[in-house]
Amino acid sequence: MATKKTAVVINKSGKKAGDPIALDGAAPLKIKALPNVKYLLKTEGEVGPENATLTRVGSDLHVTLEGETSPALVLAPADTGPHWAGSTRASGPAFR
Repeated sequence: MATKKTAVVINKSGKKAGDPIALDGAAPLKIKALPNVKYLLKTEGEVGPENATLTRVGSDLHVTLEGETSPALVLAPADTGPHWAGSTRASGPAFR
């Protein structure tokens, strides 16, 4: 489990961020990623974590926080619309 409490904040409008959603480490939080939306990681004190590892698993993006062995957050594509870059790689659609 991470030493600091971490949350993800979803910012859809670009002006006001939404409420933080806690990442508890017991099970990854899975979010359907949407175009033109920012997903911000914050720890105590309103700053982001010092280190995070991003790993592609198929078309999902797994976010593993420092000190963890499994992902705390999984961003999955909402669909395969025009906001996903086409890719011929075996890993599937590429994130822009």
